[in-house]
Amino acid sequence: MHSLNVSFHIDQLRSLLQEFLSKYLPKDDAFQHGRKVIKLIDTFIKELTQDASDIRISKRAHLIGKALLSLGITDDLVLSVYKTLKENFERHPRREVLLDRLNSAFKLFVRPYILADALDLELAEAKAIEIEILLELINSLKRYYLAHFRSILEKNEDLKVRSLIQEKIKELKKTMQEMKLSCDVESYDALYWRLVSMYQQEKDFEKFYTYIKEMDRLVVGIVGVLNKLLLDVLSGLAFIDSLTGLYNRNSLPYLLKKELSLCKRYNLPLSFVMLDVDNFKLINDTYGHHLGDQVICFVGSVIRSVVRLHDIPVRWGGEEFLLILPNTSEEGACTLADRIRKKVEVTKIEFDSCSIDVTISAGVSQVENYEDPEESIKRADRALYMAKRLGKNRVATAGNVF
Repeated sequence: MHSLNVSFHIDQLRSLLQEFLSKYLPKDDAFQHGRKVIKLIDTFIKELTQDASDIRISKRAHLIGKALLSLGITDDLVLSVYKTLKENFERHPRREVLLDRLNSAFKLFVRPYILADALDLELAEAKAIEIEILLELINSLKRYYLAHFRSILEKNEDLKVRSLIQEKIKELKKTMQEMKLSCDVESYDALYWRLVSMYQQEKDFEKFYTYIKEMDRLVVGIVGVLNKLLLDVLSGLAFIDSLTGLYNRNSLPYLLKKELSLCKRYNLPLSFVMLDVDNFKLINDTYGHHLGDQVICFVGSVIRSVVRLHDIPVRWGGEEFLLILPNTSEEGACTLADRIRKKVEVTKIEFDSCSIDVTISAGVSQVENYEDPEESIKRADRALYMAKRLGKNRVATAGNVF
């Protein structure tokens, strides 16, 4: 086996790797993971530039691809490595041989990423189908209510449409429960049918006409409620918290399903962080809800500035936040949570010529059973409670506080 003597700037490549790693890995992890990645890439380059068999190169490329994915390295980095190698190989006299080998190897190199993307697409399509069903239900109900009201005015109630409305309302309720959405269309619906019954039995013209106007108002109200639900789903507001811009609790089933599938498939760790603003009720009572909202927005912005691209911050409710951290151990999650805590602690919020100090506490847990993530969230919540009891402004796990 002899080398093809390819000359390329390995220091430049190492620098590029470190630059990409620092963008989405905590600083403490970037150096540790960076060394592993560079070692893997060095091995890959060595195989490419030697007269190794194609089978050996192919196996090596696929193994390295899986290893990089397991470290949480994005395909942006993989593509940059490819481009850097290609630029150097193109200057070599045997560039055709090297480029052919490079292209063949990278097809296997990225195969684990393609498989992961296919899983993402499958989950996204499942969600899209679910939303499509909801949109069809909303549009059908709007048509059926208007059709039924017209049939009532013509004194020839369409019982078939009435039956369809009742059937679709049940489907809508079930779908909304599955998607964790809320809508008060049921109360409108119950009142509408009560008025229909009263209208059909009334003989006094004045009351009769009043019922018609009330039914007309209710149908407009129902269509308005359904239109708002439609807008929420289409615009994504049903899954985004309007105050912070983070995901809201409605989105949790879909986000968890995706991350659990990926982490389970590639045997990656997954951790949760439960964050809570300390003394939030006192802040609200002392300064008012306007400052309370400002504090929530501030903590949300700090969270966004610290988490990595693939982390998922969720506003859990009130002053609580949940972080879903893929490919992160409990120790790594504690480090990230403490970075958020420190950044909140050192920043003062200006309000009515006052400087307000804000602190947060956090509880951390790593998923032990991929089939029961709720238990891990509960453990993070219990750890948060422990951090509060021990004086607040700290991060806790089931067994440690710092």
